[in-house]
Amino acid sequence: MVHKRYKTNEWRRDLTQMRSRVTTEDVKDINKTEPTEKAISLLEESKNHLLNTYEYYQVRDYMLASV
Repeated sequence: MVHKRYKTNEWRRDLTQMRSRVTTEDVKDINKTEPTEKAISLLEESKNHLLNTYEYYQVRDYMLASV
C-alpha cells in the first residue's frame, strides 16, 4: 500500500513536469525576438570593444537558449 502511494506521487510529479516543459513551438521563433537581436548585435560589436557585465550576460543567455 505504501509503495502504491509513493508511485502515485511520482506519476503526478512526472505529469506536472511534462505539462510545464518547454515545447518546440515555444522556441521556434527565438531568433526573431528582441533580446536575441540585441545579443547578436552585441556579439558583432564585441569585436571592437569589451562587453560590460550586463551585455555579457545577455549574450550568454542567448547562447545558452539557442543551443
